[in-house]
Order: sequence, then C-alpha cells, then structure tokens
Amino acid sequence: MTSTRRAAPGFWLNLPDGWLPLEPGSERIPDQVQRLVELRAQADPRVAEHRGQVEQQLRAALKEARAKELSFGAILATFTADGRPITASLALTRHRSPGGADAHRILAELGDQRDKQNTLIELPYVGTVVRSAYLDRTPVELPAGQGRPASVLAEIAVFQYFMPMPGGSDIVVATGATPTLPMREVFGSLFDAILTTFQFVEDDPAAGPA
Repeated sequence: MTSTRRAAPGFWLNLPDGWLPLEPGSERIPDQVQRLVELRAQADPRVAEHRGQVEQQLRAALKEARAKELSFGAILATFTADGRPITASLALTRHRSPGGADAHRILAELGDQRDKQNTLIELPYVGTVVRSAYLDRTPVELPAGQGRPASVLAEIAVFQYFMPMPGGSDIVVATGATPTLPMREVFGSLFDAILTTFQFVEDDPAAGPA
C-alpha cells in the first residue's frame, strides 16, 4: 500500500501496491503512460509481449481525465496467472459547481439515467458523496497498418465519485476505469476501498495526513 499526498487541491489517499502514479504537468499524459509501460516492459517480459494492448487499454481508460484538468492520476498494468493483461486507471479532476457542492443536489442533477447506477455512499473522511457506475464505449487509436482500421471502440467500466470540497462550491471527481470487464465488480470494490482512504488536507506539502 502506497500513501499518496498532493496539493492544490490538497488530498491524501492510499494506493494498492503495483499502481504507478502519474505526474500532472510534467509531460503529456499519453507520453507518460508510454514511458511507464516501457519501464514495466523492461522489468517484466509479459508486459513487453502485450505492450501495445496494455497502452491501448490505458489510453482508453484515461479518456475521462484527458479532457479535463488532471489533479492526480495513477495506472495499473499487471497480469493474471495465465498471462492475460489487467489494466486500470484512477484520475482526480477538480470542477466548479456554481449551484453548490451538496451531494444530494449533485445526485438530483445527474437524474435517473438507465445506463448509470447513481447512488449516495458515505466515505469516512469526506462524508456523503455520489457514486456513479456505468459502461462507456470510447474509440482507441491503433498503430497504422495495411488493412487495419484507424481505431476501434473499447468498452470501459467506469466508477466515478463526486466529492464536495470543504468550504466552497468546488467538487473533486475521482474516476476509476478499467477495460478488464471480467473483473468489473472486483475493480468496483477496489475503487470503493481506495476512496475510503481519501481525505482533504491542507495544501502544505510538508504536512502529514489529516
């Protein structure tokens, strides 16, 4: 388990072993994903064997974060016992909420969506938040090749948590995503567990967890 501390907005959470943090602002996220997968490929021949597939899956899983200002991100690239790739991502983005950051209001704004499971849950250090779970289909670019389509549609399991920031109208949205659909429920429980460790803290990087 790795403790992760970030400022602006200040927060602290635990990441399970094997997750690789991204560094927003240091370089383009797709380039950073490629670099981290390269490091994993050098250490694990299974990653090297499935590198193209792993990169495609991670790019698809990070789609939600690419279009927004990323406050924090992390990726997972591992394998089952029989060598099948397992990938996932977690991204935190900050958003303005002019109407207020109350969880019940956010849930009402999301409305009754047949393709999404929107519920209220309690996080120990945050309080009541909205959890939204759904399947998304997103185009993933493929390497150029004769007779090969430029992109394919990838189906991604998405779990979002809308967390009101204290003392204001902003919200932090945590987006967990995985294209490993046979493990959809497992990852839903995993993201729930990660978010139970989340807490807002002062922006002083030298400060410890609240």
